[in-house]
Amino acid sequence: MRIVKRGHACLEVTESGKTLIIDPGDHTEPLDPSDLVAVVITHEHPDHWDAAHLRAIRERFPEAPIFGPPGVLEAAEEFE
Repeated sequence: MRIVKRGHACLEVTESGKTLIIDPGDHTEPLDPSDLVAVVITHEHPDHWDAAHLRAIRERFPEAPIFGPPGVLEAAEEFE
Protein backbone atom coordinates (compact mmCIF):
# COMPACT_ATOMS: atom_id res chain seq x y z
CA MET A 1 0.00 0.00 0.00
CA ARG A 2 1.21 3.48 -0.87
CA ILE A 3 -0.11 6.59 0.91
CA VAL A 4 0.80 10.04 -0.43
CA LYS A 5 -0.18 13.35 1.12
CA ARG A 6 -1.44 15.75 -1.57
CA GLY A 7 -1.47 19.14 0.07
CA HIS A 8 -3.12 20.27 3.29
CA ALA A 9 -5.64 17.48 4.02
CA CYS A 10 -5.74 15.19 0.98
CA LEU A 11 -4.46 11.63 1.00
CA GLU A 12 -4.08 9.37 -2.03
CA VAL A 13 -4.11 5.70 -1.03
CA THR A 14 -3.07 3.19 -3.70
CA GLU A 15 -2.95 -0.57 -3.52
CA SER A 16 -2.77 -3.07 -6.38
CA GLY A 17 -3.21 -0.22 -8.88
CA LYS A 18 -6.49 0.97 -7.32
CA THR A 19 -6.68 4.45 -5.77
CA LEU A 20 -8.80 5.99 -3.02
CA ILE A 21 -8.78 9.79 -2.62
CA ILE A 22 -9.54 11.23 0.83
CA ASP A 23 -10.42 14.92 1.34
CA PRO A 24 -9.57 16.63 -1.99
CA GLY A 25 -9.93 20.16 -0.62
CA ASP A 26 -9.12 23.63 -1.83
CA HIS A 27 -5.47 23.39 -0.70
CA THR A 28 -4.92 20.18 -2.68
CA GLU A 29 -2.49 20.02 -5.57
CA PRO A 30 -3.88 18.79 -8.92
CA LEU A 31 -4.82 15.11 -8.77
CA ASP A 32 -4.07 12.52 -11.45
CA PRO A 33 -5.01 9.07 -10.11
CA SER A 34 -4.70 6.16 -12.53
CA ASP A 35 -7.61 3.94 -11.43
CA LEU A 36 -9.86 5.69 -8.92
CA VAL A 37 -12.29 3.48 -7.00
CA ALA A 38 -13.82 6.10 -4.65
CA VAL A 39 -13.55 9.48 -2.96
CA VAL A 40 -14.06 9.94 0.79
CA ILE A 41 -14.81 13.38 2.22
CA THR A 42 -14.64 13.51 6.01
CA HIS A 43 -16.52 16.78 6.57
CA GLU A 44 -17.85 19.84 4.78
CA HIS A 45 -15.04 22.36 5.28
CA PRO A 46 -13.56 23.66 1.99
CA ASP A 47 -10.08 22.48 2.91
CA HIS A 48 -11.50 18.92 2.78
CA TRP A 49 -13.55 19.10 -0.42
CA ASP A 50 -13.55 21.38 -3.39
CA ALA A 51 -16.03 21.48 -6.28
CA ALA A 52 -13.26 21.95 -8.88
CA HIS A 53 -11.51 18.75 -7.76
CA LEU A 54 -14.78 16.80 -7.71
CA ARG A 55 -15.65 18.01 -11.23
CA ALA A 56 -12.25 16.92 -12.54
CA ILE A 57 -12.59 13.55 -10.80
CA ARG A 58 -16.12 13.07 -12.20
CA GLU A 59 -14.91 13.84 -15.73
CA ARG A 60 -12.31 11.07 -15.59
CA PHE A 61 -14.11 8.62 -13.31
CA PRO A 62 -17.88 9.15 -13.60
CA GLU A 63 -18.70 5.89 -11.82
CA ALA A 64 -16.45 6.45 -8.78
CA PRO A 65 -18.65 6.88 -5.69
CA ILE A 66 -18.23 9.80 -3.32
CA PHE A 67 -18.71 8.94 0.36
CA GLY A 68 -19.19 11.35 3.24
CA PRO A 69 -21.42 12.29 6.17
CA PRO A 70 -24.86 13.86 5.53
CA GLY A 71 -23.57 17.47 5.57
CA VAL A 72 -21.05 16.69 2.84
CA LEU A 73 -23.60 14.86 0.74
CA GLU A 74 -25.94 17.86 0.95
CA ALA A 75 -23.19 20.35 0.09
CA ALA A 76 -21.91 18.18 -2.80
CA GLU A 77 -25.29 16.96 -4.06
CA GLU A 78 -24.50 17.93 -7.67
CA PHE A 79 -21.86 15.16 -7.65
CA GLU A 80 -24.17 12.28 -6.68
